[in-house]
Amino acid sequence: MDRETLIGLLEVFVTQGLPLENFLRDVKIRHEYFSIIDVDPKVNKTELKQKLADKHCMGYKNIEQIVYARNKRKG
Repeated sequence: MDRETLIGLLEVFVTQGLPLENFLRDVKIRHEYFSIIDVDPKVNKTELKQKLADKHCMGYKNIEQIVYARNKRKG
């Protein structure tokens, strides 16, 4: 399942009252982060994470934890 489909499904679940707001936010942040990197692999990843932190009113470290959450689970 691609990221956009997953986001769409999660949005439907959230509108139906399921408590998935944080999970949806995290998926959207990962989608935005990796979509930008896919388009421009040379983008400054530190600046990108800081922009996402500012956009979502979160700390830089929170964005790092969200972006790299998958890697922690696999390891």
